[in-house]
Amino acid sequence: MIEKGIQPPDQYELAIFEQAYPELGRWVRLLYGVFPKINGYSQSIDVASVAANSESVQTFTVAGLVTSDVVIVNKPSNSAGLDLVQSWVSAADTLSLKYRNHTGSPIDPGSETYRIIAIRL
Repeated sequence: MIEKGIQPPDQYELAIFEQAYPELGRWVRLLYGVFPKINGYSQSIDVASVAANSESVQTFTVAGLVTSDVVIVNKPSNSAGLDLVQSWVSAADTLSLKYRNHTGSPIDPGSETYRIIAIRL
């Protein structure tokens, strides 16, 4: 997991800061609380074959995801006739991806390293 965004302040340093500047310290805690937490993941995903002219929902383990996360998923390559149409976290540590095959033949795109951004509001 690659953590980005605003990270929680070090509790010891914040306590010292709040002693010196109580109003500003409380403001920093409140400010941290309203920003979404953003985590980035780089995950190897091996998509199973998607049947001709059909849709397939497949699940993959991505440690750290929670069901309240909003996810943005980047498939690293184009597979002609195969679209990644939806992504969501269906259970803790479980990423669900919905693929659509628009062709008359099955498509098996193989293993790739996907980039996943999880926004925790």
